[in-house]
Amino acid sequence: AALYRVIKLQAARRLLPHRRAFFSLAAQLHPPISSLRSSHCATVFSAAASPSGAEWLTAAGAPVLRCALLALKIEVQLLLHGYAQPHASEHAADSLQGIVAA
Repeated sequence: AALYRVIKLQAARRLLPHRRAFFSLAAQLHPPISSLRSSHCATVFSAAASPSGAEWLTAAGAPVLRCALLALKIEVQLLLHGYAQPHASEHAADSLQGIVAA
């Protein structure tokens, strides 16, 4: 949750030196956050598809679901504000396509 607050605060800064620093931070943070989101979402989707999915999501799966949602929120902030030209970044385009396909 603290990482999300820091990302959100940095994304709101508008001065050019701050934006450049956030662009470099986003380029470094985006790949691990994307992989974390992907693995947690795959776990949640596979558990929800199982016959005992409802019980898992309410009991043992709640922390995994919270982590998946938090990783998704962070990734959205990075995609919206972390690239000067998101269409020019191959990783941003792949990540966006993965979010839309899921």
